[in-house]
Amino acid sequence: MSSSEASGRRDRGWLAALLLVAVCAAVVVVYLPALSLGPVAEDLQWALKGATTPLHPESLLKPFHQHLRPAGNLFFAASVALFGGQWVAYRVVQLALVLGLAVLAWCLTRRTLALPPPGAALVVALWLSSPLSDDVVFITNQVKQVLLALGVVGVLLLREGSPTPARRLGIVGSAVLAAAAKEEWVILPALVLAQDVLLLSVSWRRALRRAAPWAAAVAAYLAAYWALVRFQAGWFYGQGPAEVAAKAVATAGALFHVLPPVPWEFGALLSDRPLGAALAVALTLAVVAFAVVRRDRRALFCLVASALAALPTLPGAGQAGRYLLLPSFFFLAACALSLREVGRTVRMSRQLDAAFVVLGVVLLAGDAVRVRADCTDWARFAAIARTLETEAAPLVRHARAGGAVVVVRGDDGGPLRRLLESPRGQLKLYFPRPDDPYGAVSLSALLSWQTYREGFVLERVETLPPGRSAVGFVHETGAFLPREFSTGSSPGGGPRLPVILVPRPWETFDPAAFP
Repeated sequence: MSSSEASGRRDRGWLAALLLVAVCAAVVVVYLPALSLGPVAEDLQWALKGATTPLHPESLLKPFHQHLRPAGNLFFAASVALFGGQWVAYRVVQLALVLGLAVLAWCLTRRTLALPPPGAALVVALWLSSPLSDDVVFITNQVKQVLLALGVVGVLLLREGSPTPARRLGIVGSAVLAAAAKEEWVILPALVLAQDVLLLSVSWRRALRRAAPWAAAVAAYLAAYWALVRFQAGWFYGQGPAEVAAKAVATAGALFHVLPPVPWEFGALLSDRPLGAALAVALTLAVVAFAVVRRDRRALFCLVASALAALPTLPGAGQAGRYLLLPSFFFLAACALSLREVGRTVRMSRQLDAAFVVLGVVLLAGDAVRVRADCTDWARFAAIARTLETEAAPLVRHARAGGAVVVVRGDDGGPLRRLLESPRGQLKLYFPRPDDPYGAVSLSALLSWQTYREGFVLERVETLPPGRSAVGFVHETGAFLPREFSTGSSPGGGPRLPVILVPRPWETFDPAAFP
C-alpha cells in the first residue's frame, strides 16, 4: 500500500469517527430534556417490581403484566439498588444504552451494509432522533425495547466474523439478552436465515441447517413461555386482514413522512388522506421493485428484516413507537441503499449524494423539533403524577398509621383531557387508568414508591378486608376530599370503581400486576 493510500484511509477513518461522535452528540442534544422527566406511564410499576427481585428472585420466571421479560426486572433491580429514588440516574443509564445501540447500528451500516460514513450517519441519526421511536427514551420501562435491539443487532454483527469461541459466546449472550428483553426476539431464526442467504452468500441448504439451532432455541423458549405464562395478551391481536393492511400502509406512510404517525384508527387515517396513503404504497413498492431489479442483496436484506421486525406486533390494534424501533432502522437503511444505487445508475452519484444529505439534514431537523414536542407532552404527563403525589399526603399519613384508604374519582379528568386534546407532539398511547385519580398513574404504585423504603406498600385490593378500618376520599382536581361512602359503590352511581389500598409489609410484596 502506498503512503498516499494509507494517508487516505487514515483520513477516511478520522472522518468516520468524527461522524459517529457527531451522531451520538446529536442524540444527546435531542434527548437531553428527557433527563429531567420523572417516571411516566408504568415506570413506577416496573421499578417496584424490580425492587422486589432481590426479595423474590423466583419472580424472574413469573409473568408481570401478562408478560415474561426478566431483563426489565433486572434493569430496575440494579437501578433501584444503585440509585434509589434519583430518577435522573435511571434516565442517564437508559440514554447511555441508546448511545450503545447507536454505535452498534453504525457498525452494522458501515461493515455489513457498506454505507459510506455520511449515509451511515444520517441513517442512525434519523433513526434514533425520530418521533416514530422516541418513546424508548421518554418511557423508562421501554428500556426493554432498547435491550431487545441491542441483542438483535449484536447477533447480526457477531455472525459475520470468523466463528471463534469468544464470538460464539457473544452471539449466545446477545441472543439471551434479546430473549430476556421482549418476545419479539422470536424473529431471529428467520432473520439469520435471511442474513446467510442475502448477505453471506450461503446456499439455501446450508443456511437452513445453520438456522435450525435458532429455530430449536425459539421452540424451547415458546414451550417454556407457555408453561410459565401461557398466552395472556390475546386481547392485543383482534384485528382482521383489512385493519392489518391499513396499519401496514399507515406505518409505511409514517416512515416516509407522507402520513402522520397515529397510534390507532389506521383505516380512518387512510380515508382522510388518500393521496398520502397512495404515495406510501407507491414509494414502498418502488423501493422493493428497485432492490429486486438491481438484485441489491443488502437492500433486500434490510427490507426483509424490517418486515420481520414489524411482524410480531403488526396484527395488534395499536401502534406504539417502540414497536417501530427495529423496523424503522432497517427500513431507513434500505432506503439509503436504494438511493445510493440510484445515484450510481444515473451516473450522478456525487450530486445526488449531496442532495440526499441535504434532504436528510432537513428531515433530521424537522424530526428533532417533533421529538422535543413529544418531550413536552411527556413532561406535562409527568407533571400530573407529581401533582398527585403532593395532593396524596393525607393518604400517606393515614397509611403510615396502619389504616386502609378508599378513593373514588370525582371531577378530576381535566388535566389529562387537556393533554389529550391539545398535544404539542404526535398522538400517544398514554393508556389512561379509568379508576385512578386523574387517570394518569397507578395510585398504588405512586404511593408505594414513597413508602416501600419504610417497610410497607399500599396494595390495591378488590374489597376491604373484614374488620379493617378505612378512611374514604373523593379526588377532585387539586385535592383529596374526605368522604364517607360504601366500598361497594361509587358516589353518584358512576362507572368508576373505588380504589381500595391496604398497607402490606414490603417483604411479602410480589405483584403480578398493578390493577
